[in-house]
Amino acid sequence: MVSLIKREIARIDPNTSRRYIRDFTEEFRRLREVSSYDDLVIACYRADVVYIGDYHALPSSQAFAARLLREIASRSRQVILAVEMVYGRSQRVLDRWMAGEVGEEEFKRRIRYDLEWGYDWSGFRQIFEAARDYGLRGFGIDCPPRNGLRYIGKRDTYAGARIADIFLKNPGAKVVAVIGESHLASGHLPDKVRRLLREHNLEKRSVRVVQNVEEIYWQLVARGHEHADVALVGRNCYCVFNTSPIAKYESYRQTINRWKSESADDDQIDLTPTIYNMIDTILRFLSVDKYRMCVRREGADCVEFLVDYFPEVYSHVDAATLRTVLEANAFGQSGIAEIRRQIARKGSC
Repeated sequence: MVSLIKREIARIDPNTSRRYIRDFTEEFRRLREVSSYDDLVIACYRADVVYIGDYHALPSSQAFAARLLREIASRSRQVILAVEMVYGRSQRVLDRWMAGEVGEEEFKRRIRYDLEWGYDWSGFRQIFEAARDYGLRGFGIDCPPRNGLRYIGKRDTYAGARIADIFLKNPGAKVVAVIGESHLASGHLPDKVRRLLREHNLEKRSVRVVQNVEEIYWQLVARGHEHADVALVGRNCYCVFNTSPIAKYESYRQTINRWKSESADDDQIDLTPTIYNMIDTILRFLSVDKYRMCVRREGADCVEFLVDYFPEVYSHVDAATLRTVLEANAFGQSGIAEIRRQIARKGSC
């Protein structure tokens, strides 16, 4: 049954066979020894950066991330949460959400949660709730585009720069990064962070935590440890189990089918890709790399890149929503009036 579901996923999603994914599966396929949840918590306590691999379509994956985040936050000082699901350019609205200044629906709308991420919100809400309960700061560490794997290396470089910048500004911090599991192959995101920190003569201890790796699961079963919840799979690298392989892959298959169904039923036109494609075309003509061009710098370090300044795009909004958006962005009464006049005249602004 597991093989049937995996074949169906591979037919729908060709990315499962790409080299980037294979790097992950090849690295996390050998069981070293059975471990324990207590050993994992101790290892996280001793580390400076904890990478938690997330299987986005599986709510139990986020539930575990929230649980481990609470364990770490209760034992450590100055814990900072870094999440893939929020773009770096959305940091300001994330700050307001974490501070309780923005409602849940407005937060999701402004980070384009359903359009840009699309996974079950209930799981990811648990991670944010854990962070807010302990008063943790949260940082978005991803940048577009997310579709496909063509730009995955640049996304890793961007995320690595965000994490390195967190350490530079918060030398005593412990960073908990919740990110897609495939980013956690040693040559992917962890290597980017190491290289960037070494440029500043910094070394940080890291722990990688992946979840429900099928190959490890079957090795545990073969050794009579089918009920083990934690296994050591490498140096400072653990695999935890909170669901079965069939439940893991079935959750992704159902998510894909839901996306297809929603796409077929959606009669709203999303103009964001159109605007971004226009910007990308202009940047290519000017030979400007949006991932490298620094917009804001502090000392010798670049804090924000051009990709962080791509605008929020709203379409098909009613008058009340438009006013709320403009007021949230502090345009002022005269600015709001001028924008509304231009929209009335030309249909856009």
